[in-house]
Amino acid sequence: MSYDVRSRISGITEFHTSSVSSNRWDAQWTQEGWVYDVQVRASAGNALKGRWTAIESAKSTPKTPPTHTPPYTLTSLHTDLPTHSPP
Repeated sequence: MSYDVRSRISGITEFHTSSVSSNRWDAQWTQEGWVYDVQVRASAGNALKGRWTAIESAKSTPKTPPTHTPPYTLTSLHTDLPTHSPP
């Protein structure tokens, strides 16, 4: 299953439809203050589609992370996990 997403820059562009495989959609090359109109529907191939949601709008506020932020290192706290030896 996936989702169809219809999006447009409000009052500027026509709706464009794309498909996403998760419940997340990201606008590409957006600018501060742009307003997006978005609709979503469930999709199971070309034949089975859900209803489009109502149009929702959101204002773009893109942020670039600071360049001085160090990468994070994840460490497992579970050192008592069993290990399996090959037979």
